[in-house]
Amino acid sequence: MLIDFTIKNYRSIKAAVTLSAVASTHARNVSEELIAKPWPIIGRDLSILPVIGIFGANASGKSNVLNALAEFLSFIYFGPDVRPDDQLSFVDPFRLDPNTVIEPVEFELRMSREGNIYSYSIGVDSTRICYERLDYIPQTSKRLVSRMLFDRTWDSERETYRIRNGKDFGKSFKQIQSSLRPSQAFLTLLMRGVTIPVIEPLTSWFAFHWAKSSFDDDFDYLMACHLLATHRPDTLERVKSIVRRFDLGVRDVSVELGKGEYRDALQNSKVWVTHNIGKKPVKWLLSNESLGTQKLFLLAAKLNHVMEMGGLMLVDEFGSSTHPHINREIIRLFQSHKTNSKRAQLLFSSHDATLLRKGVLRRDQIWYTEKQNDQSTRLFPLTEFSPRPDLATERAYLDGRLGAVPVIETLDEEREAYN
Repeated sequence: MLIDFTIKNYRSIKAAVTLSAVASTHARNVSEELIAKPWPIIGRDLSILPVIGIFGANASGKSNVLNALAEFLSFIYFGPDVRPDDQLSFVDPFRLDPNTVIEPVEFELRMSREGNIYSYSIGVDSTRICYERLDYIPQTSKRLVSRMLFDRTWDSERETYRIRNGKDFGKSFKQIQSSLRPSQAFLTLLMRGVTIPVIEPLTSWFAFHWAKSSFDDDFDYLMACHLLATHRPDTLERVKSIVRRFDLGVRDVSVELGKGEYRDALQNSKVWVTHNIGKKPVKWLLSNESLGTQKLFLLAAKLNHVMEMGGLMLVDEFGSSTHPHINREIIRLFQSHKTNSKRAQLLFSSHDATLLRKGVLRRDQIWYTEKQNDQSTRLFPLTEFSPRPDLATERAYLDGRLGAVPVIETLDEEREAYN
């Protein structure tokens, strides 16, 4: 499970911000646990939330928080994506300050896996990894004291990497580390056939336990077809069950893979949906359905995968094409220990203020972004305000009492600006 994620110097994010899934001690009461009972980390005074929602004005940085996590996960799993100018494609520092432009983009992820707590941090500039470090707290340790597993830091004076490996790491692997390309993370290499028992729970999570619903509909379509074509036969049945639950009128779904090699077959695949008119089935392509239905089907395929694996689902602009009742039902699927027995998590950004109504999200599950005077993003939780239990959060947010809303000029102010 994701504990927290810290971002520094990425797009609109200048100073370090941390998105935390740790349940607040101030929010531990019966009424909030009826909404979402967090999962305890055995032996630790930590409980983890199943859902986190980020709200805020347009251009405040909501998407950048989720994109940072998605880019980080992709970089570690797939390896570096280098542009024709030899620059790492995802490195995009805060550009409104001449100092941060030349500084590295930095990420830190804390995870709980199989009783261990892992902390992985990395700093990357346009051409190389400046540093990466992996620490952990083993399940058997009674104290919250981290042990270093490996540390790799660029020494600009000597133009080489300084490498240290902890005693729990096993083999030294220093020769392998020193031969890595500057743009390649050591953690990426460890997912390519190198088995180290102490970190295997973490590397397996990077490989199989996360999914993102993106702005790229074509990518989402191919990913959905891939999940349905490569998993067990009952996977499609579970996805159809989720789709039927949303009352879309769809009674059946089938996936037809194209011909040729797998990649070509995937790109030429077709998704068919069936409606029942009386006793007569009527079948057509998913592309003939409404935009909302298409997005829900693609989301359902990924949602099923993540819940089956106990992984992490990232959804940007959650609810932009779907009814608020459906949005709340998706959240309930993650909040329920019955439907989400494997402890999957949902992180989303949204403009759907109805999700702030009482009974949908706990106060410690609600986060906001707002633009500061220097145009950088501030990320903060609702609990920062120590809200009363009976606070009408939706109204307070829309009234601007919690910040994170746009400041819109009136027409008269706009006319004065041009006079």
